[in-house]
Amino acid sequence: DLSPQPMANVPDEHDKAAVAAAAAMGSALAAAVQPDDAEGQAAREASASFKASMAELDALMQDSDDEVREPCGLQENLARLEAETAWQMGRVGLETQAPWGQMLLAGAKTVETRSYPLPEALLGKEIAMIESSPGSAGVSGLPKKLMAGDPAVKVTGSIVFGSCVAYPSLEAWLADEPRHRVPADSPYAWREERPIFGWVVETQKEYSKPRQAPELQRRYRSFFEMSRDAEEVEEELSQLEKKMEQALL
Repeated sequence: DLSPQPMANVPDEHDKAAVAAAAAMGSALAAAVQPDDAEGQAAREASASFKASMAELDALMQDSDDEVREPCGLQENLARLEAETAWQMGRVGLETQAPWGQMLLAGAKTVETRSYPLPEALLGKEIAMIESSPGSAGVSGLPKKLMAGDPAVKVTGSIVFGSCVAYPSLEAWLADEPRHRVPADSPYAWREERPIFGWVVETQKEYSKPRQAPELQRRYRSFFEMSRDAEEVEEELSQLEKKMEQALL
């Protein structure tokens, strides 16, 4: 898996005890400060940030493939992690089931909610909206790889998320319902036993007509790496020709 490997490869009981103690100290500190003063606010923000970072790391480790690997050193792990996250630098698509994607692109829903944080590299990045048919809550109906033009999906627009927040309580979740639009009785609603994150929409663009999806490869949860389709290549060549013409004037 993607778990960071210590020098001895396997964490011992002292390591586990240290992690447990650190977590307990963080909880104790958050409980000790006054909730309404500056220190209390800072503690809550720090605690939420820590939880978001840990959840993202856990998600990355859980989403790693099931291949059994021999323990390796730090450099090998870092090189492998870099290779497995390189897709974030290319064209990325986010799978959404109807009607949630439609609501996001229409501006009726301004916060997308998930049980994992938005990868930091995707903040501020334009992400294609890949719409699939309604299905079971929290379960993707798509395989890990789809060929170009697969009728199961369509690209309906693009979106940019400007920030990611962790909901610290049910009260905070309910107060933000006008933005995330998820009812309290929905299977996607906030629950005590799992974290919920809000991806805050910065901009969105809905296509006048849905487009066929290019080849898709699932990389992380609902995120897919997208190949460039012929329409995009043609558009890039056209823009390049215009720049060359302008340069010759």
